[in-house]
Amino acid sequence: MRADFPSCPGRRRAVPLLTIVALASLAGCKTEQSSDDPKVIGVPPPTAYLGVEYAYNFGADGGDRILDYSLSNAPTWLGLEDTSNKARQGIIMRGVPGITGGERGPEDLGKTENITLLTTDGDRVGLQPFSIEVRENEISMAAASVVEGTADDSDLGDPDADSDDDADSTDDDTPSTYCEPPVMASGRHTYTRNLYGEDGSLAGSEERTEVTEPLAVKVTLEQPSVIPVTIAFELDSGFQPERCDNGVSAPHQQCEYGQDNRNQAIIGRDVVLWGSNSADDLPVPEYLQYLPDDDGHYTRGLITLAPGITECYIRLEVINDTVAEQNETFRVSMTEVREGLASFGNDTDLDLGLSIEDDEPRAILETLQGNSRDVINAGGGAEFVSPEYRVTLDGKRDTTFSVQLNGGEASTALIENDYRIQVRDGNGQWQNSRRLDFPAGELERRFRLVVPANYSNLLANDKFANLVIDQVYQAGRENFAGAVPDTALRVSLNELTGVAPVAEESDFVASDLLVAHDGRSFVAGYRRSDGAPMVRIFDRLGQPSLGETVFPNVAVAAEAPPLLSFQEERVGEDTLRSLLVTWGTRDALAGQTNAGGIDLVTVLFRFDTAAQPPAYVETWRIQSGSGGDDIPRWVGLTEENTVMITGETTGAWPEQSAAGGVDSFAQRIDSNLEGDTLVPEVAWTEQGGSGLDDQVVGGSLFQNGVLLAGSSAGAVAGESQLGGQDLYFYDVLDASQPLDVTQVGTEADDNGTAMVLDDSLLWLLGNSRGLYAAEEAGDDDGGNGGGELTLVRTATNSQAGFLLRYSPSGLLNGAIALNDADDVATEAFRVAALLDGDVIVAGSSDGVFAEDASNPQGQPQPVLARITLSRTQDDDDDSGDGDDGDDGDDGNGDDDGGQNEEIGEVVWRSQAAIDNATVVRLGEYRNEEITALVESGNPGNRRWHLVLFSGDGRQLNAGP
Repeated sequence: MRADFPSCPGRRRAVPLLTIVALASLAGCKTEQSSDDPKVIGVPPPTAYLGVEYAYNFGADGGDRILDYSLSNAPTWLGLEDTSNKARQGIIMRGVPGITGGERGPEDLGKTENITLLTTDGDRVGLQPFSIEVRENEISMAAASVVEGTADDSDLGDPDADSDDDADSTDDDTPSTYCEPPVMASGRHTYTRNLYGEDGSLAGSEERTEVTEPLAVKVTLEQPSVIPVTIAFELDSGFQPERCDNGVSAPHQQCEYGQDNRNQAIIGRDVVLWGSNSADDLPVPEYLQYLPDDDGHYTRGLITLAPGITECYIRLEVINDTVAEQNETFRVSMTEVREGLASFGNDTDLDLGLSIEDDEPRAILETLQGNSRDVINAGGGAEFVSPEYRVTLDGKRDTTFSVQLNGGEASTALIENDYRIQVRDGNGQWQNSRRLDFPAGELERRFRLVVPANYSNLLANDKFANLVIDQVYQAGRENFAGAVPDTALRVSLNELTGVAPVAEESDFVASDLLVAHDGRSFVAGYRRSDGAPMVRIFDRLGQPSLGETVFPNVAVAAEAPPLLSFQEERVGEDTLRSLLVTWGTRDALAGQTNAGGIDLVTVLFRFDTAAQPPAYVETWRIQSGSGGDDIPRWVGLTEENTVMITGETTGAWPEQSAAGGVDSFAQRIDSNLEGDTLVPEVAWTEQGGSGLDDQVVGGSLFQNGVLLAGSSAGAVAGESQLGGQDLYFYDVLDASQPLDVTQVGTEADDNGTAMVLDDSLLWLLGNSRGLYAAEEAGDDDGGNGGGELTLVRTATNSQAGFLLRYSPSGLLNGAIALNDADDVATEAFRVAALLDGDVIVAGSSDGVFAEDASNPQGQPQPVLARITLSRTQDDDDDSGDGDDGDDGDDGNGDDDGGQNEEIGEVVWRSQAAIDNATVVRLGEYRNEEITALVESGNPGNRRWHLVLFSGDGRQLNAGP
């Protein structure tokens, strides 16, 4: 370590030559006599390192004669140079901790304070106190990521060695501090591998010779040492051959590739320092020495950093085998400094952990629609066969590879007992087998499941098979594909296959649906004869379930039918289940008064296992009203039993002003604990409107409040009106801030019907005689625009659905059009729900909405569609959406170049062959099954049924 300071201040003055000579003889390079006290100029570095040269060039000024210098309180390794040129102002201080001054080694470590450099002209003195701390010269290691079958030498050697920069920027005489990089070519290594039978027992062994690829580990010394530094190192891992899974003992497949060893590299077989056959292709650099272990593999060695060198390289070799493996870890361990002064820091050794990423093909399991979940039918004494599923390989492949399937540990359905896996044989016939073979050139194979006729299920929920790549079986076996991380195909076994009636209008009018509590369907409504609120509960088999839910004796106003919300949480070992129901009434709860018109009644129920039979029992009730008609449109319940309601009102809520016509409102009801009792209280109500009759289409819990959406023909809360009927939304976190409304749409009528909130982004569903698309602002020909999206609409011959996606702040994020291919039918979408990160929309169509549908009578039939953002429109053409159901002519975006990856696509369409019917509510079960409440018939003679659909859009049970 050196630091220099100029010894001459460089002042210039016009002085006769003889005068200059006379002055120089008295004061060296000074140009004038000074009467200043002597002064030391410069502060040396505060840090020195063992084995590293430390030097500093002090400057000096002042005094009347040549200055002398001395050090006091200096460490033994530090001294001043003997200066033969007494005309020089300044002094060099130099030393090597641990070496000069007696070779004290580590004894020189530590901080020396109040070292003083003294300078004098014989009469006066100047002082410069300073401190120096001697530290260890630490070693470190680093390496790039390790991928089997690849090598990377792009970051080795002196980065300035081949630089074409200005010659002035680099001193050609400065020696490099880098070792010469090792040769980074392929090598070869011979090793012995075990062979295992079908049951995992040892069946023999064989000797294999495989290609290896090099990996360089950088070894860095913090500072250049003045003496060589030699370090011992070795390869190590956590692999222990005697450590086995339960029930087996070594030698066995479940020892070598058992749970504890599966992610541990085997030294000598997965990685070596120098391959047994690599000598011709991979010469050993002179600064490296490889040493064999007891098995003859080179797994230990020495590395020497010559004086002045700070970076050298340990080259090791990763063996490119043909066994699919999970990421395997190992360590390069530095165990001892054999020569020189260097340190591992505060430790006695130094480890660099590395992981080998396998390069064998990897497999992914999914449905033909690209989903990771599905539902198939089972039970009823009949054998059921699933649709085909696919296994797809990626990665390099020049020979036949195989994949072995199995049921994962999380499964509740047992393979071979509850279902079998079948694959096609060479003749195309289905055979029972868990193994799929992929000849060279084939990337996809298919399989199916068969559920036997004797299937049974005594569990509360549907059983499911969590299909996985059987890495336990494949471990250590050649030419089997690995698994894409976390790949699994979950297939549930549904036993509700017949017609599932809910009610007929003469008895019960259904108004809402949710699926919860072990797959039960909760259907809210009211009794036609007297308006009594009711909830009908059906188990996963479609049968009535649990005891009666008893409601307060207040009739339902037909304009404001009951709505549902549900909350389930774990409390210790128990599950606390809460059911919330809200509706409108012209009556009054006992002890309360109707505010006028239609009031809200909200009741919280808790599931009581002690009831006979177990039932949902009332916890609290509350009535609230504005004095006008208050119609709930959505209700939500939080884990804290806080209630959020959105709806429409013709009145003015307390502390609120009516805009006129029909306003929107949001209300919060708190559950306050008084002793051991929960007591409801209206915390706030916020309303706003346009002065016209605004509609509310839904709401969602948002942050600590609620987000509301609707439609209006006016300017809501002062926003600008864009067309005939616009969409609007706003959030309310409390009642202390004025409404911040976002109004969106086109110049036409944009009629909203539903909303859902996903990942803090809002989906708005509606219908219009137009196709909607999102284009980048500035597009004038479908090309690339400026990035921000704008909503565009193209007129159609018939009514179609639309789905728009906005941020809560009002930025358009995507648009999807939902039209029949021929643009002749009336699509009427009414409801939306979330399913496994996607959006399900549903309603009716009096034409052919799904490609495989038939509707010869032109009757309204239930339709559903799944929209995803996880795939872009260019991912594949086989999206399950039909050949032309969503082409550029019907507005699903194939021809609007301004759309981007965020807009998504229609994954599938489904249409149930039920005439004069529509979907009025949606529920989801375990993020994999869709339950639709289907209404059929004409007013006064309507019927409601539950119709189930898989996540791929297949109808699972019979309709009415």
